[in-house]
Amino acid sequence: MSRRHVSLITALLVASTVGAAGVGAGVLRGQATIDGASATTRVITDNAGRSTGSVPFVTLRSTTITVPAGENHLVVVRLTGSAVCYDPNPLANAALPPRCAVRVNIGNSLASPNFLEFTGRSTLHAVAARGPLPAGAYRVVVQWAIYTGGGRFSMPNGTIVEIEQIRT
Repeated sequence: MSRRHVSLITALLVASTVGAAGVGAGVLRGQATIDGASATTRVITDNAGRSTGSVPFVTLRSTTITVPAGENHLVVVRLTGSAVCYDPNPLANAALPPRCAVRVNIGNSLASPNFLEFTGRSTLHAVAARGPLPAGAYRVVVQWAIYTGGGRFSMPNGTIVEIEQIRT
């Protein structure tokens, strides 16, 4: 399956989910077979703003996926949202600006890359993958953390988590 086809499917699913979810949260599932390859996409939206000051990684979003018997899947997770990594008391902590990070665990193992780190204000587009995974159920957990004490990591406009399973 070409990247262009996958991107088109993703764009349509995200647009449909945002329209269907409205103001709350929503889940949309889609399946496509293009150029002989099968891909399943689940899009999870959450329009509620969230904030954490947690130094260890904590769960932002999670769900369970299933790879059917007799199949292997590459799992790709994308997180999108407006993100702010800030220090509410910048004068006291000027020497050590806050650093924030997100990571994805798939089936109790870190996806690759292991994490995405940033500072300041950003439109966050994190992508992580793991696989091919054999048949079974896998917990997908998107986690976030702030690396310096006293800082805050905020996603004020909610998140979109897209989980794509590509049959290999």
